[in-house]
Amino acid sequence: MDKFMKLCGVIMVSCVLLTLMSARKRAADLEESKEAVLARTVLFDMNSTNGWKISKDKGTDALLNTMQFRDGRALRLTYNMKSGTWLDVNIKVPIDLSSYSGIRFKCRAEGAQNTVEVRLEDNHAAVYGTKIGVNTGTNEWTEVDVPFESLDYLWGGDEQLNLKKIMLHIAVSRQGDEDEGGSGILSICRIELNKR
Repeated sequence: MDKFMKLCGVIMVSCVLLTLMSARKRAADLEESKEAVLARTVLFDMNSTNGWKISKDKGTDALLNTMQFRDGRALRLTYNMKSGTWLDVNIKVPIDLSSYSGIRFKCRAEGAQNTVEVRLEDNHAAVYGTKIGVNTGTNEWTEVDVPFESLDYLWGGDEQLNLKKIMLHIAVSRQGDEDEGGSGILSICRIELNKR
């Protein structure tokens, strides 16, 4: 009986220690998660289309609205590139981005296979951008992280990006042989800024 009681005591102490260790780990994970969230600032919450504009070529039709999904609201760009080859949604960024390291958001590209890009245009018309790895033609949400230092110079301006005055563009285009043009929907969830 004494051995059984000792064994029960050892098991109880072990359970208490494991519970304490697990609680400490959860607290540390929450603190780390809290720090990661605090290191980001919401730039656009996508609750409305206010300020967002559509740019496109002649052969493309497009409509912009918002939609509800499980993590909040998203901007929804519905398009049909009939004889056209590109379109984008764009907005003037209301703050100086020079103290931030990049942007992040979730997006989903449904319909035809096409290229999706993020572009920044400064007040001197210098345009920098990068293609983002979105699985077009699926219903999957993709986490997109775009460090400003990863952007390539594309055209215009003085080849130096001025992050103090920026227009943000998210573009869909038919570029390569695999791109189909056609119709689709690009949904973009809350855009956040990563602090340096």
